[in-house]
Formats: sequence, C-alpha cells, structure tokens
Amino acid sequence: MATVTNVIPDIIQRIVGRSRKADGEILFITGKVTNGSLATDSQEVVKEDAEGTPITKWRNAKTATFSGDETFWNLDLYSQQLNGEGKTIGTTGHGVIVPISDPIKTYASTDTLTEYVLKYSAADVSDTSTPAYRISVCTLNKDGTPNKKFKQGSATAAGVFTYTSGTKTITFAEGDIAVGDKLFVEYDFNSEDCTAVINSADKFPEDIEIVVEGLFKDACGNAQAGYTVFPKAQLSSSVTTSFGRTDTFPFEFSAQQDYYDEDKQLFRQVFPTLPTTP
Repeated sequence: MATVTNVIPDIIQRIVGRSRKADGEILFITGKVTNGSLATDSQEVVKEDAEGTPITKWRNAKTATFSGDETFWNLDLYSQQLNGEGKTIGTTGHGVIVPISDPIKTYASTDTLTEYVLKYSAADVSDTSTPAYRISVCTLNKDGTPNKKFKQGSATAAGVFTYTSGTKTITFAEGDIAVGDKLFVEYDFNSEDCTAVINSADKFPEDIEIVVEGLFKDACGNAQAGYTVFPKAQLSSSVTTSFGRTDTFPFEFSAQQDYYDEDKQLFRQVFPTLPTTP
C-alpha cells in the first residue's frame, strides 16, 4: 500500500452534509467549491515568572473552521445555514404565500375600462370565515413610478375597487381608469408548486457530519483522492448572499468536539488507495 507524504490540492469536487443519525440522510451536496480554506487553532496558556517572563506554555481548546465559495446558490445548503433544516416544498393543500405581479396592463379603447382580470387567483389570507385578499393596485407614470393608487373595498367608488374571487376580477368605478393608463397589480398568491427557503427567527443550524471530497496530485503528478471528514460540525448562520450574475456564495462551518468519541477528533483527512475492483 502506497504511503502519501506530499500532495498538491487540485479541486474540491463536492461537499456533502449528512445527518449524524444512524440513517446518514443527505442534507445537501454542493458543486465544485472555490477558495476552500481550513483554519486550525488552539488556545495558548502561558506561565510567567514574577517579572512577566514566560516560563512555559501549554496548548488546549483546539478549533477547526472550514470556509469556501459555492458556484451556485445551493438552496439545500442555504436552508441548512439559516435554519438547520431542509428547504420547503409547496404541495397541494400546503402552499407558500408569494406576492406576484401580473404583466403591466396598458388600457386600449377596445378594453372595458372598469375591469381587470387577475392572471391567477388571489390567496385568501384571512384566518376567519370571512375571506380577505391582499391586492395592491396603482397606475404608473412613464418612468414606472406609482401614479394613482387604489384601495380595496366592499363597493366601488372613486379610488376604490372590489375583487370577485370566483372570476378573479377587479372592478373599478366609472372614470377611475382611462385609455392609455398603465395598470400595475401585485397580490398574494398561494403557490402549491414551489421551492422556498424560510428564515425563521427561532431556528438555527444543527450539528451534522460534513465531508469535503477533494482531488489532489502527488509529487509525480498522479491523481489522488482526499477526504476531509468533520464528524460533528455546525454551519455558520452569518451569511451574506449576493445577487450578481458572477457572484459566488460563501459558507463556513466549524468543527465541534464529540465528547463520546474516544479520539476527540475535530476532523480526519484520509488519502486512500482505492481498490481496482469492488
């Protein structure tokens, strides 16, 4: 069996987050990670003489922190960073409320000026038997800023519209809308086919196992697999997410000591020679 002494990091192929439970459930899998960095440290205790001259030193309280940048906005990883749980999937009967806006409507002479039909049904956001719909309506100036704003009511009046859920229809009072007006409508929609990440104030990352799968080169240029395993790690919930096209998505996690582990390992790095046949 070959003994590895010198290696050159090539790429981080992926990082896998797994549950520490016996089933080892996959929590997230990243793509290739750039700027991977592993920082280790320990606390220094110094014994000094009466004049402040160091006599001896001890080291304790080791720490290990890994950070990197993911190419994609990985929603599985992001949700674990924020809440310590998976992303939310909207399903039939268990939707997620999302404000959506219809395409801007420019009224023509052939249009009915007192009506507008929503593209989708507005969600009933009431917690009582009386329905309630959050619908925001205004006309726009040429630069896209709000012009005339409308309020929802039980009967139409100047500046007041009604909403009929059965037909998804907004009805305006006569004279409120004119030919050439650009109408902007935003409303709450109950999405039953969606992916959502919900940052809850009372939820935080849990201890999980994280495996960094890397590819390396040895001194002769031969490929070498390398695994850095953190048996007990916790993702940092301090996250800055950028919305630019070329931005990457940083993440960080710290190793935690498992007091039930006789070796007290924060992490282990393994460079195996894999068998040629299973």
